[in-house]
Amino acid sequence: MDQIRETANHGGQWLKAHPCPDLSRGDQLGRLIDRCEHLAATIFQSTNFPAAVSFDDLATQIRLLGTGTIELLDHVDPQ
Repeated sequence: MDQIRETANHGGQWLKAHPCPDLSRGDQLGRLIDRCEHLAATIFQSTNFPAAVSFDDLATQIRLLGTGTIELLDHVDPQ
């Protein structure tokens, strides 16, 4: 959880310091960073309040993060 939050924090700082010239890709990366932050918060909540977060909610967030990453990579390096 801490590593995910730290990754999101560093990613957000990096993106602010190095804006993407392609605004659409920059927005897409920003959404991925937001998803990382949301995932870290959800993991924290599920650890401290297990009944508050279902496995399906957590799995959905992880799936959305993975899918978003693949979509971004497809735009950056289409093969």
